[in-house]
Amino acid sequence: MMGTMEEELKALRLENADLKMELDMLKKNSGLLHKTKKMIYRFISEQQDYSAAKWTKFLKVSRSGYCEWKKNRDEQERVTQVYAEKIRKIFEESGGRYGTERVCNELRKQGFKASFRRVHKIMNDQGLK
Repeated sequence: MMGTMEEELKALRLENADLKMELDMLKKNSGLLHKTKKMIYRFISEQQDYSAAKWTKFLKVSRSGYCEWKKNRDEQERVTQVYAEKIRKIFEESGGRYGTERVCNELRKQGFKASFRRVHKIMNDQGLK
């Protein structure tokens, strides 16, 4: 009889610890459930309190998707840096006269894929107007 009470108490303590963790996680993620997966993955990568496995389960995103995003993030950041350098160069060569549309056209002439939205964001991030 004593063994089962101790086992039950141990199980309840584990469940209580999980519930406390989930409550803490809820406080931290406030409103994150309505964001894109990329935003959720970025949030998870910034968290140090709990494991990524716990966060992915809690936020109902796949762990493999998070791992794939994390693996590709460095490459994506490198490509964004290349675009930022090209955009700055085109903008400066135009004497600061080219807007987003003209910068897009120049990038396309050089063989790069250039969406208006992406170029606009990079230009804004660099303060190019």
